[in-house]
Amino acid sequence: MKRDKTPVGLVVVKQYEEGHMGYDEDKNEYNYIIVEGTWRADANSLTVESESADRPLRVVFKNNQPIDAEVITMRDWGEPDGRDYEDNEAGQKERMDDYNARLDKVIAWLQEYDIDTSSLEGEKVGESTQSQEAESIYGPMLSLQSHFVW
Repeated sequence: MKRDKTPVGLVVVKQYEEGHMGYDEDKNEYNYIIVEGTWRADANSLTVESESADRPLRVVFKNNQPIDAEVITMRDWGEPDGRDYEDNEAGQKERMDDYNARLDKVIAWLQEYDIDTSSLEGEKVGESTQSQEAESIYGPMLSLQSHFVW
């Protein structure tokens, strides 16, 4: 009979990044780290294990105690990769859509922990009256630079 001998808790082999997620309505603080390693909540739970540097664990902490972990694919969670977008309107729309899709993913993740995401909602990029006016007066490049800070 095979038994899981993975230790209970978080075992970190290598840490890549960490960050602050925010607070819930009860003022509990949430943070995360991205690591290679294992997570096991208790002796009766299954082990979650990173697969590689490209598929590490993202561990969520509530008030400095690990509460959750999942394997993620790094390229799906960071800023959009360095791939080339077409230098035309369709390419710029693709870049905006890519940015907004990643932001939506982060917002959904934070909402799982009841963290207020209202400040992130305003960071979505898109067409607005102000940007349309700037494009008509100064051309598309000037207004584009003000919208994209990668």
